[in-house]
Amino acid sequence: MKTLVILVLSIAANCYSFAGDAPRGFMELSELEEAKAEALEKGKLLAIVAKGNDDACPRCAAALENGTKAIKTDCVLVFARVSEVRENKELPAAVLAETKDAISGAWVTFYVFDAGLEKLVAEADRKQLESDKDATKEFKKKVDAARKELTGK
Repeated sequence: MKTLVILVLSIAANCYSFAGDAPRGFMELSELEEAKAEALEKGKLLAIVAKGNDDACPRCAAALENGTKAIKTDCVLVFARVSEVRENKELPAAVLAETKDAISGAWVTFYVFDAGLEKLVAEADRKQLESDKDATKEFKKKVDAARKELTGK
């Protein structure tokens, strides 16, 4: 059984191998202004997903998949490598403040902001999202509540 789980997670990791490109459904960090505009237009939040460089990590792939499923209807998703975020001094102050301690390597963290990237409304990392269903549900609840506050619905 353990071998089967490892095999499935390895396949998932390969599905999320990036080679510099954002996963399906995500915008690139270079498209951040377009993502902000889309979030404002659609009444959504904006999630920046900072991922380390280890694309072979099945735990990261599971966390990325679970986090994406949890918030994709509430957020415009932007993908960035941790190194991209650290090197980009033009990002809004709130983004830089929240991502300054992002971990590179085998890691992924979801940072969910208001559409203007001024306020962090929720955050979840690999430990929470890869297999902790309660933590994933709590993350989703925070994001849902923030979106309801944003749209009044």
